[in-house]
Formats: sequence, C-alpha cells, structure tokens
Amino acid sequence: MRGSYDVDGIASEADLDVMLRHLGVAVLTSSDIPPPLRDLYAGGRVALRRGQGREWEKWIKAHVIGHRLLHTGNQLDAPLSWVRYQERQADEFAGWLIWGDLRESLDDPPYPITTRLVASEARVPEGCVERWWQIVGSGLREAG
Repeated sequence: MRGSYDVDGIASEADLDVMLRHLGVAVLTSSDIPPPLRDLYAGGRVALRRGQGREWEKWIKAHVIGHRLLHTGNQLDAPLSWVRYQERQADEFAGWLIWGDLRESLDDPPYPITTRLVASEARVPEGCVERWWQIVGSGLREAG
C-alpha cells in the first residue's frame, strides 16, 4: 500500500519458524556459544546463544533463511572478503523478508519512519535496521 507503513506486511517469528522448518533447518538454543557470537549455523542446524532476547533471535532466523537460500557450502575456508559479502547478502535478505516492501511506503509516509520505529514494529534490534538501511542505500535518518 503506497503512502503508508503496512505493519501487516511484517513477518512474524512464527512465519520464520515455518520457513526454517520447510527449508529443513533445525533451531536450537545453547549456553555454550561464547560472546560476541550470537549463533552458529552448520549442517542444517542453527544454534542460538541463549539469553540474547527474542529480537535478536528473530533477526538471526531471517538471516539464516537468507544464507540457506542464497549460499552453498561453508565459510570456513572462504576468503574474508567473500564471507563479508555473504553476510551482507544475508543481512539484506533478512531485512526484506522481515519488513517486506517498506521501500514502497517511503514515498509519502504519514509520519516519520525511523530506524527505531521499524525496529519496534518488526521486533528486531535497531542496529540490524540501521545496518540494513546502510546496505540498501536508503537515506533514512533518525528523527529527532
């Protein structure tokens, strides 16, 4: 819907769980993942670090779906530049998956659309929204 921010277009965590199951990805939680890592993904399983919050878990699930659909193999032997490229792709994919066609809503919004607003409505960390906006090249700035 042009000219408004369609909150109904935001993917829920339940939606992401269904997608992961359909893709054959098992989701586990673990206390054994050391910070600063938030997850480990390998062999069709993603282990989420316990205690980091639902917002981070939702973002990571969408990010993992991006990896599952866009990439093959693993990153262990890949050059760092390739790993960064794949992480950027997975972050961009996660943003589009979670909040859908937000770019259409930016043409004439009825109120300021900020990273804080998108993060709050989508229930993801604001830093993830900021990173996504950097990737897609938007001019979104925090209203203040």
